[in-house]
Amino acid sequence: EDIISEHSWFLLLLSYLVVPPVLKKQFNSLDCYTLKSGKSFLRVDTSINCASTQYQSFVIVDSLLICIYLSVPFVWLFLLWEKRYCLFYQGLYDSHLVIERRELDPSLSHLRFLYERYRPDFAYWEAGDMLRRIIFVGVVPLLSSSPLDRGSIGLGFALIFMIIYRETMPYQTDNTNTLAHVANLVIFLMYAGSLLIQVEVSQ
Repeated sequence: EDIISEHSWFLLLLSYLVVPPVLKKQFNSLDCYTLKSGKSFLRVDTSINCASTQYQSFVIVDSLLICIYLSVPFVWLFLLWEKRYCLFYQGLYDSHLVIERRELDPSLSHLRFLYERYRPDFAYWEAGDMLRRIIFVGVVPLLSSSPLDRGSIGLGFALIFMIIYRETMPYQTDNTNTLAHVANLVIFLMYAGSLLIQVEVSQ
């Protein structure tokens, strides 16, 4: 059981590190742009014609792989939900006691890195944060072919997440909550700056 737990922990950690960069590459492989002539080419490799039969076949495979990788945060949610009675103790409202009991429970050892940084009520937060990362690295660039629209959409998402983090303060320590808020603020300012640049360029 200890060996299974150890390997499960490693696989979960590996998924945490691998999913965002892999999904970014996969989403980039779907990002085509269309010329005035009507021809469409892959943005990251302009030698690839997006209308070709080979590329269309690749899109099917790539889309299936994207679905598999997108399922990872939901697998995390399921694994945490399975242990909900070990994560949340009915009638126990002292957060310090909840944390102590979790640390003493060996059945949670392989899941600990998913929830240990968060306040007891936010045990599922890491899965949501992974989806936030996926939105920024993969989804936003595909929502529009216009850089101005992309910047506006990214700015909107950045503002929403900045407010959510500021209002919920999900981490156990104030320093980590402050750092997370600053990180979200930086993302917001980067999108705001890029949007201003695109406005000036378009004029």
